[in-house]
Amino acid sequence: MSGRDAKWWYLLVNGETAGAASLQERASAVIRLIQVIVLGFLLVGWASNDLVSEEGNATGSVSAHTRASADLEEVIVFTANQGFMSRIYLLRMDGSVITYFQYDPYRFVDLEVVDNEVYASEAFAPRVLKVDLHTGDLDVIVDDWSLYYFYGLAFDGTYWYLDEWDLNKYEFDGTKVGVASFDEEVMGSAWDGEYLWTLNDDENRVKCWSVSSWPLMVEVPGKGFSPPSGACRGLWFDGEYFWTAESIEETLGQIYRFDYDGTIVDRWLAPAFRGWGAGVVRTAPFRLSVDFANLSWTEAIGAYAYDVVKGDLRTLRRNSGDFSVSVDECLEENVEATSTSHGENPPVGGGFWYLVRGVSAALNLTYDSGGPSQVCPRDDAIDADIDSCM
Repeated sequence: MSGRDAKWWYLLVNGETAGAASLQERASAVIRLIQVIVLGFLLVGWASNDLVSEEGNATGSVSAHTRASADLEEVIVFTANQGFMSRIYLLRMDGSVITYFQYDPYRFVDLEVVDNEVYASEAFAPRVLKVDLHTGDLDVIVDDWSLYYFYGLAFDGTYWYLDEWDLNKYEFDGTKVGVASFDEEVMGSAWDGEYLWTLNDDENRVKCWSVSSWPLMVEVPGKGFSPPSGACRGLWFDGEYFWTAESIEETLGQIYRFDYDGTIVDRWLAPAFRGWGAGVVRTAPFRLSVDFANLSWTEAIGAYAYDVVKGDLRTLRRNSGDFSVSVDECLEENVEATSTSHGENPPVGGGFWYLVRGVSAALNLTYDSGGPSQVCPRDDAIDADIDSCM
């Protein structure tokens, strides 16, 4: 999925005629084919303004429209907790919500990203859990019941560092290596490639530590600084900047990206109060492909299943691009597969459009492309059609 969710629509047009026996008839069929393909492009551009840069080109009697860019897109991962309930949100880079996963009773706090996989520490139990960003499923990585809880979480490429009353060190598979005396009130931790950084709640300070003399922890002088606000909790490093989130009762806080001096580089309004950790994963844009028999699409982040709708291009055109009266059928609803048969080619002179969206446990994703060329939202209009997926 792109950072804009499941999307991208395809146009299937047919300009071939059966039994064109004469050369003149075949030539006429070719002319009609060209006319339909050109008309199809005009209609796609007119209806959604997704043309050329957002769409593909026509080949034969099938024209497939998809986003051309293969660049990875960034998605913000954000943890928040209220009482005995915790959520892990996926956000676009404009701060809008893609989806979220809800857990009871958990209290996810700090997070770490390793090889584009998300791990979260738990404050109700001394555990680190790997989060599946399609289903929300959890795998336990560290499970140390000799302790009570974890807050700060960091990975140096070989070892986990987890703070309770002391600093605990683990192999990647959760095997405990040792403990360092560490009398710090840590709410978040991060590794920048050289040093361990901690966000200390009691001092409202981000502090820098050398672990080269483990188990002796040595504070690096002249490196500390104040976080963006006194309500900041988690800490993560993206290779250039730090990330954190505010934890404020009954009030939405901020998600911050900031430099080694504490200067704010970016900020986003959090989608829920009592935030904690924030970080980023990268995902390939969502892609939909079509051939003469099948539709297929890539996996979308935040989605465990998919809805696929189909409509008539001429109806869409006649109704000024109104999707609420242009859906013919729900081809697939909550299907976990990433392909399906589209069933038929359109009649001569006709055309079909297709849209796919992801489905998560919390909510449906979107049919929108999110690109600047889309002229109006699609979700409400498609959901209003009696033939759409529920």
